[in-house]
Amino acid sequence: MGGTPAGPSRRRVWAVLLLIGLGLHTVVGLARPMGSYRALELGVSPGLLGVVGAAFAVLPVLVALPAGRRADVGGGARVAGVGTVVTAVAACWLPLVGGVPALLAALALLGLGHLLGLVGMQALIAQGGTGSSLDRSYGWFTMVVSAGQLCGPALAGVLAGTGGPAGTRVALTGGAVVAVATVLAVPLLRGSPSGAPVAADRPPVVPVRRILRSPGVGPAMVTSLGVLSATDLLTVYLPALGEERGWSPQAVGALLSLRAAGAIVSRLGLGRMVHALGRERLLGTSLVVSALALGWLALSHPVGLAGVAIAVAGFALGIGQPLSMAVVAARAPLGARATALSIRLMAHRLGQVLVPAGAGVLAATAASTGVVVGAGLIVAVSALSLLPELRRRG
Repeated sequence: MGGTPAGPSRRRVWAVLLLIGLGLHTVVGLARPMGSYRALELGVSPGLLGVVGAAFAVLPVLVALPAGRRADVGGGARVAGVGTVVTAVAACWLPLVGGVPALLAALALLGLGHLLGLVGMQALIAQGGTGSSLDRSYGWFTMVVSAGQLCGPALAGVLAGTGGPAGTRVALTGGAVVAVATVLAVPLLRGSPSGAPVAADRPPVVPVRRILRSPGVGPAMVTSLGVLSATDLLTVYLPALGEERGWSPQAVGALLSLRAAGAIVSRLGLGRMVHALGRERLLGTSLVVSALALGWLALSHPVGLAGVAIAVAGFALGIGQPLSMAVVAARAPLGARATALSIRLMAHRLGQVLVPAGAGVLAATAASTGVVVGAGLIVAVSALSLLPELRRRG
């Protein structure tokens, strides 16, 4: 399943995979910021929004590795299908929650479904691509992810209207409708490559330590974690930042959509940028630009300036995820690509548990502006992991 899938069956699976990816990320892109608004409506202070963000990541930390092992053995299609169904169940639950515990439980279930869907879809791509085709395939896949992240907040802003509990409930109901519609595409994944091991002498299980010691895999996971943490903090805390600065829910939704639009643009030209600069140099440059843009966002009070800053940040942050996926998939041991990608996702979710906790402390002392500055610092620090690889390559 490379840059240009061959054969009608493979093209169909590729198209369905992109459709499901779009649906899942539209749902998550809508539900997470609306979940923050719902938490505020239920009396959660901005300093505790980090707990709401962490709820999304708790279950994925526990199931990511087993899900990756399952995808390596039985293929990614089944794992992706289960994840899509679980996401739909969570999305249908969210409009009905009436208290903080139920909200946290629904967001945790949403995170579980999203993780399973990602593991399955990324495994399908890795098991059907090699070499430079992985850059293109993951570029297209993450572009569709960004399209969902653009559509989700935009749809939320339209459905929420002027805000308030009724508007939040309407927006979450819209997310449930999209999630159920996405489930209808799951049966079309039948006939996809199983991804089951074909080499009789391949060890049934590749140790995690061996995967992490593969050249380039560790730095790719660290930089990916930095990018994901920054993006996640923006998703969770931009509503609170908007309230501090008098931005409407529609404006906040537009800002989140601008971030996603910037990522789409960068991923459209990813192959050309990699060819011009190389993976490691491009990744390092994008991290530096991301950190500077997030600092600019923290200082931007007029919503117009904030829009420019977040678009630049989205463009630069959009480069990190597909490149890190391609590096991990290309350099992981044979027969353990899905496991390696699931370890990467497990690191993401662990970061989503720990980073929001620290962000909550920061928000309590420095408000949401401090959280945005902290997101930029996380990206800047993650860039340091690339220095040994850049020095080695000269």
